[in-house]
Amino acid sequence: MKTMTSYRTKASRFKVLVAVECIKEYTVMAIDKEEAEEIALARAEQKNKTLANRDYIIGDVEVALIEEIKNERS
Repeated sequence: MKTMTSYRTKASRFKVLVAVECIKEYTVMAIDKEEAEEIALARAEQKNKTLANRDYIIGDVEVALIEEIKNERS
């Protein structure tokens, strides 16, 4: 995979915008799915501030799946 040109003396500069989508899984304690979504989105928003301070542009943040984790007690 090429990460740099081999012809640096002949090269021009280009600005390239790259959209990278990633998924982050949060495990939260909540009383229902609505509260779980609220908590997870708040946590994601905290991380977005850090990324924005590093010149990342944060797009849409959405919840893709919420499922309850059943406690297995002995």
